[in-house]
Amino acid sequence: MSDERVAELERLLQTQSLQMREDLLMIQNQLQKAQREVAAAHQQAAAAEARARESEEWLMRLNDAITDGFGSLPRRD
Repeated sequence: MSDERVAELERLLQTQSLQMREDLLMIQNQLQKAQREVAAAHQQAAAAEARARESEEWLMRLNDAITDGFGSLPRRD
């Protein structure tokens, strides 16, 4: 193999190596962003579940109040 060919292949290797490092950095940044988005989504889901539980508790209290308040009235048929 000629010295020119070796030098050309070494330049190509350096170019590809640099491109691969840049690509890896970009992928790592995308992964970090995706991980932050997943964490935020988990927090939002947990907050929504807490609100749903609170709403369900209020509905049960309201149902009990209505049932207790009107349950003793005579029925009109």
